[in-house]
Parts: sequence; C-alpha cells; structure tokens
Amino acid sequence: MITNENETPGIAPKPSEGADLSAIPRVVRAGSTSHLLVDGLPYLAVGGELHNSSPSSPAYMAPIWDRLKRNGVP
Repeated sequence: MITNENETPGIAPKPSEGADLSAIPRVVRAGSTSHLLVDGLPYLAVGGELHNSSPSSPAYMAPIWDRLKRNGVP
C-alpha cells in the first residue's frame, strides 16, 4: 500500500512526466481476447485453489500449510 502523505492510500500515483509507460503492466485487447503485458511481454499468472469443498480451521489447515512449505509453495 502507498503511504505517501500526498497520495490516497491504496491508489497508485500518476506516472511522472516523461515516464516510460511501456514498463507499466497493462491489459491489451487482441481481437476477442485480452493479454496481460509485463515489461512489454505476455505474462501468465498461474494460480490454484486448494480444498475448496473442505471446511477450514487453523487445526485443519496446519498439516496443509506444512505440506505446501515442504513442496516449495510460497
């Protein structure tokens, strides 16, 4: 979160004059699809969902967090 006293918390500041806007991540349309570009290149964000249908509590999740850590999931 941005905490500069001259800016609204959680809102990114406007780029400075003359800033390289091509370096800002952005979504571009290509026909009927959208692409996320980061540093001017396509970026694929890989995500997942674990145990969506299972109830969760700290006790239930403890062994799952340990397993994820052992497998190198940040």
